[in-house]
Amino acid sequence: MLVGLSYALGFRGRRTLSDESELVALSQPYGGAREFVMDANGASAIALLHDGRLLLCKVFGNKIVTRVFSRDEIVSVKDFGPDRGDVRRVSFQSQDLGFPTLALEVPHDVLPQWLEDLTRK
Repeated sequence: MLVGLSYALGFRGRRTLSDESELVALSQPYGGAREFVMDANGASAIALLHDGRLLLCKVFGNKIVTRVFSRDEIVSVKDFGPDRGDVRRVSFQSQDLGFPTLALEVPHDVLPQWLEDLTRK
């Protein structure tokens, strides 16, 4: 009941990843990133760090949770291909069971080569 009341009064998080500058700031503790791909809805993002590792970012409530993985620690990548026209859905599952699957919805032509390579893993 309290959860419903809180929701009705507007105490709910609508946090999103706003833009690339926020992703640059999130990648700085890990040495910075070469490239980013952000979900069309701002719910998640993946970045290729300068050292070759991957930074996965996901919105949880009002916070953004980040994890860094080597390419080998990404155990599953599913490319669902075009969906609803020119939108492409890609999901990533890591070895960290405490970090849920990260899903991205991106324009079909946005995936850079390093991310295309992961989808063929």
